[in-house]
Amino acid sequence: MRKIAIILPGDKLPLPSVKGGAVESLVQCLLDYNEKYHTYNFVVFSVYNEEAALKSRSYKHTDFKYINTDSLNYKLKQVFRWIYNRFFPYIGNQFINSVMNGMDTDYDYVLIENAPWFVIPLKRKMNMSMVQHLHNNYLGITSSFNQQIIDNSDFVLAVSKFIKNEILSHLNCTPELISVLYNGISLERFGKSECLWSLREQLGISHDDFVFVFSGRLVPKKGIKELLLAIKQIQHLNFKLLIIGSSFFSSDRKTSFIEELQNLSSELPNVIFTGYIPYQKIQDYYHLANVAIVPSIGDEACPLSCIEFMASSLPLIVTDSGGMVELVDEDCAIIIKRNENIITQLKDAMINLLNNKRKCQLMGEAARKRSTLFSDLVYSKKFMDLIDN
Repeated sequence: MRKIAIILPGDKLPLPSVKGGAVESLVQCLLDYNEKYHTYNFVVFSVYNEEAALKSRSYKHTDFKYINTDSLNYKLKQVFRWIYNRFFPYIGNQFINSVMNGMDTDYDYVLIENAPWFVIPLKRKMNMSMVQHLHNNYLGITSSFNQQIIDNSDFVLAVSKFIKNEILSHLNCTPELISVLYNGISLERFGKSECLWSLREQLGISHDDFVFVFSGRLVPKKGIKELLLAIKQIQHLNFKLLIIGSSFFSSDRKTSFIEELQNLSSELPNVIFTGYIPYQKIQDYYHLANVAIVPSIGDEACPLSCIEFMASSLPLIVTDSGGMVELVDEDCAIIIKRNENIITQLKDAMINLLNNKRKCQLMGEAARKRSTLFSDLVYSKKFMDLIDN
């Protein structure tokens, strides 16, 4: 049976994914699928978290190896490597070096999750097949460093055609090196359920309110400011905008941008900020909504929230951002262009759906149907087919 090492990016988010995170949730999909069918023996390298470590004990076919990134020794070495990497050839950060110290030499594949630069010290130390799983457009820039990364990679999984095409446009490699593996989620979790009236009441949403929902990090590239400016132009009494998220996943740190959003929304009584919601509860909030909005002005690779909204039978308003247009179609989404008229386009699309319940119903049904292309089962099977072949 094949043995695969999975290396996480090494930021603050652990596996199992008790703190959220798209990369972590997707890896957990694979681990959970493997628990049922035991196709591989996985070894996962993750940052340490007490809750995650306790949960990891329930896995029979995955060995979790944790790196304590909060120790004084780790932090001192981290600073040294950060300084060294700025002035000398890249030797890897402290996380990947801690990982390599704990690695065996008998893995069939090493799967690098969204930290493509890890391949350089890994290849230098061990002769094993290196598989990149790219969730962001990190290699869509022409540089000798990125070329070195791709030259040392044996296979690349890209979460969308957008990511694949960006690599091919900027680096010297063959199309055969890169395969597209779209993200997947548990459709059952997001299937439409009864509205939680107690939660609706707790958030100040009346029975008559039409609810738009945004879910994501509250950072400029997500287009949340443009969405609020569009809301200001809508003269309609019975609607709410539910904004789910924080500046960085489970953090509730208030950034200057979040303060700007809150100041902007102070004149908008129909805007509700929930703060960070644990991923295990997110579907309850989606089920309060009538329409979902993903107004990103930056490039999205393959946003999980978009698939989650479709699985929740929600019509979508999205921008033509990166790989997002590969997920939706015109039956389930209004797709707007990222240009100087984005605020007006958002406003018009929202008014369109506010005033057309039948259209919302048909789009919601189409969204649920399309979401079946992006289930965790489809995702896990495709991953294993690609790795095996």
